[in-house]
Amino acid sequence: MPKCTVHAGFREGDAASYEYEFPIGADDLSTEHRSIVDQRFELLFGLEPAEICDRVVVSWDAIADPGVREFASTLSKRLVKSILIKENRVYLVLGHQMRRDDVVRIRAPRPLGHELRSMVARLNVPGLEEFLIHFRDLREALRDEANCICDEPGEFPSGLEEVGEVRDWGGAFQFYNMASGNALLLQRGGKVAKWDHEYGWGSGKFEEVIQPVADSFAEYLTAYGAYLAAGESQRMEMPFFA
Repeated sequence: MPKCTVHAGFREGDAASYEYEFPIGADDLSTEHRSIVDQRFELLFGLEPAEICDRVVVSWDAIADPGVREFASTLSKRLVKSILIKENRVYLVLGHQMRRDDVVRIRAPRPLGHELRSMVARLNVPGLEEFLIHFRDLREALRDEANCICDEPGEFPSGLEEVGEVRDWGGAFQFYNMASGNALLLQRGGKVAKWDHEYGWGSGKFEEVIQPVADSFAEYLTAYGAYLAAGESQRMEMPFFA
């Protein structure tokens, strides 16, 4: 039997999550968990971690956008460690060769719903749709209270259109949440900036409320890939950290 680790919820009453280390077979999971795992994950059962990594990399070969392919290539250098099951969600946990606690968890590719697809079409940012298909709900730790690509990104309800110099970011696309409460916003045209929640809704100072991160979505993908590849001390100097 594979090792199954139960991780308690962050808050009292939160559902626990269950981590099964590879290699695993379908019969190694509880009946409830087997019913949750879809076919794409079932294809990984019985394989060694290196074989699973090869399968995942092949699934990313169809990505057409160069920036998203580069980001996927960064993740492909990680080690396949386990699957994590929480309620009706299943994640593939990718570890790091040198840093035991440095994990990223991803879900199987999923098509966009109608509302999200329409919003992505309005933004017209190259690579955004493929990135969300493959990597939305990516989380940077086993716990839920971690930096993550939003599972349900949407318009940022900020009221920024009322705030002087930053009104151009009113209604921006919020696609990345930080454990600190900050968020990354995407503007039509591809610019990415960080919203700093500590300054609240009333500040009109551009450099406090909105901090530029990248001039294009492709530039953001390169920077975010570098962030995930960096050590903790390096990450602390990057805009995705907090």
